[in-house]
Amino acid sequence: MLRVTLGLFWLSTGLATLALWPHADSLRMLGDSGIPDPLLPVVFHVGWAFDVVLGLAVLMRYRVALVGSIMIAATTVYLVFLSIGQPWQWIHPITPLTICIPLMVATLVMMATDDDR
Repeated sequence: MLRVTLGLFWLSTGLATLALWPHADSLRMLGDSGIPDPLLPVVFHVGWAFDVVLGLAVLMRYRVALVGSIMIAATTVYLVFLSIGQPWQWIHPITPLTICIPLMVATLVMMATDDDR
């Protein structure tokens, strides 16, 4: 159940970023965090697609330990990136960066308990 939940979380995050969240808001957040203007569309598209691929990989049980490690690394980069560019995100009332901590722990538990046979 944890693997499916984490897979759906990453998949839905990527798809919501692409299809539901205002594109201009995403580009503004990336720009406010220091991404140069010419790279904004590239980073935006790579970001949502990356989340979708990781979510699908976990749902399909493709090398769960490796994909979990990539998820933790990506979450760490996300935390550092936003902590530097937008430190107020730690206390955001709806989606604070603190949510990343239990997400990373849940990923470690998934990796430790998944049977890769």
